[in-house]
Amino acid sequence: MTRIAEAYRSEGLLPYNQLPDITQPGWCPDPLVIEREVDDGQRLLALGLAHRTDIGNEHYRALTESTTRFTGASVARRCIIMNEGGYWPSSDTLEHAYREGGESQWLQQHARQAGMAVVSPELPRDGCDLLLAEGFTPPEIACYLFVRQAPQYGRLNRTIHRSFDYYMSKEMDQRAKETGLHFNFLVSNLIAVYEDTFHKKFDKNDTQFFYQQSVGYMLEPTSRIQEAAIACNMGRDVNFVRTIQSYVDEGVSVAWGCGWTHVRALEGRLRNMAPRSVS
Repeated sequence: MTRIAEAYRSEGLLPYNQLPDITQPGWCPDPLVIEREVDDGQRLLALGLAHRTDIGNEHYRALTESTTRFTGASVARRCIIMNEGGYWPSSDTLEHAYREGGESQWLQQHARQAGMAVVSPELPRDGCDLLLAEGFTPPEIACYLFVRQAPQYGRLNRTIHRSFDYYMSKEMDQRAKETGLHFNFLVSNLIAVYEDTFHKKFDKNDTQFFYQQSVGYMLEPTSRIQEAAIACNMGRDVNFVRTIQSYVDEGVSVAWGCGWTHVRALEGRLRNMAPRSVS
């Protein structure tokens, strides 16, 4: 068992093989909303959501309604808003924030408007240090980051992000700065690594394959890229739960929004942290 797998197991998180296969076409869960209370006035809200950007869907409604309840109940207490995916620039409106960056950007914009602190407990250098320590090479890590990002283009507003090449160049430039990897993050180079790794021609529309390799951590791994995805997401989940626990221990009310599988993996621990149901 690797070090990160042992840490994941020791935190008591849900084994990935007990998660549903989220890589199937059209798979979209109901929102997972966990509203709990630690003690009188200290709340914990966890939102497991599909990464969407279209206003009015049920995930958007769950996000806005439950976060509004959390904010209203937490005005007299120190509280924070937590999201995944790092920090976003300010938006003109909450609706614009959601259309541009889904629930992650919406949560940060909501926090700004409510005067709450924002925490994004992602791994340093986008998980690069963890993956290097687990024995993955810079080309394998870069390919994982590329495959993870590629399907996001299809779900984003293309009037904002323009062409696939423009979007991926922008995102991979950011990954290069964040990771500091000694690797050429040019999209053409990443495509060459992809084709050498998977022995198939790159197709920007091969969304299900991208998902299987980058978020299919409930599946039996078929490549080093998928193994990197599993290791990185274990590390992220361990970091999420430890960060939430640290704030709860300090008496802080926490609202956390994240992808559905992450919240489902942490659900048991979250309910133990905050044993009271919220009526």
